[in-house]
Amino acid sequence: MTQRPIVYEGMLYIVTGADDAFAISIDSGEILWSYEADLDPDISTICCGWTSRGVGLGEGKVFVGQLDGKLVALDRHNGDVVWSVQAERWQEGLTITSAPLYYDGLVITGFAGAEYGVRGRVKAYDADDGSLVWTCYTVPGPGEIGHDTWPADNEVWKHGGATVYAQVCELCHGPDGQGGHAAESIECRCFKFSLTRSTSLTSLTPIFSRNFRALSRSRWFSAE
Repeated sequence: MTQRPIVYEGMLYIVTGADDAFAISIDSGEILWSYEADLDPDISTICCGWTSRGVGLGEGKVFVGQLDGKLVALDRHNGDVVWSVQAERWQEGLTITSAPLYYDGLVITGFAGAEYGVRGRVKAYDADDGSLVWTCYTVPGPGEIGHDTWPADNEVWKHGGATVYAQVCELCHGPDGQGGHAAESIECRCFKFSLTRSTSLTSLTPIFSRNFRALSRSRWFSAE
């Protein structure tokens, strides 16, 4: 497993490479509840084996991103499914291997699939009901910074990769990333955006022009 468990109020939350989740008592080691993702064994659009990099936690829920493209919210006390959405389809090359990030009512996740010619993206969902709040593509489209580095005579940019298959982003504490306790923004490796429920594509501020064609398809660079 390539993940870090989450420990909160005496319970450890962990997920397997098959996206089965468990809550374990840190005092006794007893399994308090389990969730079975029941993935289709024929899922084939996975690069490097069945894996998950962890779960998210917030608002009394455990959030699991699955290899079949589903994003699932579980009641953290008993493991019951609160909501489940088909965020993307594995049949189209998109799977979830990153740990979802919860912040201020949003569940944010990236998607794997650069090896299958997808266009990378990050999505935010309402933590209450799983409704989609916004989508940010990591490969710039027409009119966006960096799109002019892609060929103008075809649509290869739609298959440019730049997928967010690992850690979605890092919380920045305060506007300069220093001090404080309330994270005011999220800085992903290619772009920075304000963490608000009204975030839209037009309000995203690129800090490295996202994925220029000059960069390799699935490789990300730190904007430092």
